[in-house]
Amino acid sequence: MLALDESGLFCARGGFHVDPERPVARAVFTSEERRIEGCGAALVATPKGGEALLGDVKLTFHPSGFSPLAAQVRLEAPGEVWVVTGDWKRAADPLAAPFEPLACDVLVLRAPFALPIFLWDEPAALARWLEARPRCTLFAPPVLALRLQAQLGTPLRRHEDLEPLARRYEAAGVPLPASDPSSERLLAPLAARAAVKGRGRGAGAGRRRPPRDAGSAPAALVEGAARLRGPRRRANVDAGFALSEHADWEEILRTVAEVRARRILVQGAHADALARFLREERSRDAAPLAARAP
Repeated sequence: MLALDESGLFCARGGFHVDPERPVARAVFTSEERRIEGCGAALVATPKGGEALLGDVKLTFHPSGFSPLAAQVRLEAPGEVWVVTGDWKRAADPLAAPFEPLACDVLVLRAPFALPIFLWDEPAALARWLEARPRCTLFAPPVLALRLQAQLGTPLRRHEDLEPLARRYEAAGVPLPASDPSSERLLAPLAARAAVKGRGRGAGAGRRRPPRDAGSAPAALVEGAARLRGPRRRANVDAGFALSEHADWEEILRTVAEVRARRILVQGAHADALARFLREERSRDAAPLAARAP
């Protein structure tokens, strides 16, 4: 039902793309975070449900757990059912509806952290680090940052670059804690590292950590890649916590077992490794998602 073309996942039966990488005539997006401008017609899936009929393909939308604005897309046509997870996770999230396992014939599984090393830390470990430091900075991807603000229960001051996403959440009726302007614990997106005083390095800097200002605050990197030593070292931070807005290895295997799709198509940096593991260790029909041969 779906194949890759130069713009992304295309459904010829319905005449639309799912999460295209460039503007197309008709697009279905699994989340507001995935949406791009310039498409002729765009439908954004919502975890609150809903359905649409495009050609002879019936689309329904189901929670993915990734964020309050993200959903899986279930595609049903005569004789087959596909599910596109989009971005997803199984971990507890006070802002997002829980992931809903969906039975299907083919599962298109996005898994950017699909190696056994990627197992997430408990949020309590980060909460303890935060409580011990009344003046500090947390750097995290925007979706994860807002989840942590709601999850940790500690007053945080949001960096201005997080405000556009926070306003989208609030417009959708998501109960997000307010930013505390008096807090000396700063919550900032990863992209702001170089701009926050005492953090980051200039382009071409060496491996040695540069001296900090005497008054600079300790900082922590919070993202899936923090499981690896290299990203932590390059970020020039005091601590790293492996937490993510995406599923970890155990969540991926649990979900594959629950869904029991007859075929699994994997998207992500480690798609080859995950597909090989599912074939060899789980006897599943799995493959990295590849473009149809001309």
